[in-house]
Amino acid sequence: MNAEVLTIKGEKFAIIPLAVYEKLIEMIEDAQDVADAKAIEERIARGEGEYMPASVVNAILDGESPVKVYREYRKKTQAELAAEAGLSVDMIKKIESGKSDGSLKSLKAIAKALKVDLEDII
Repeated sequence: MNAEVLTIKGEKFAIIPLAVYEKLIEMIEDAQDVADAKAIEERIARGEGEYMPASVVNAILDGESPVKVYREYRKKTQAELAAEAGLSVDMIKKIESGKSDGSLKSLKAIAKALKVDLEDII
């Protein structure tokens, strides 16, 4: 395929059909997806991550509290999580119900207790 080349203010531009441009964008996005998947696989192989069941991901996407979803996935009670994170059960309940966002310090402690990244629960 030949592209028409235009020079505007000394800079060259290629003009290609829109369908070709859209296909190129799709190919770039696919390549990025493959690179991202490989990076995730490498993290998991190094023990820096884990696969989550679709039920966990879907529950979070459906709007459930990530703290509650991960806590239940880890088979912990609110009391167990509170003790491991150094927080009160009431604070865990408030965070899970959305009545409190929790402080950064609290959320870091919860993430550590649940063995997830902070970004996974905020």
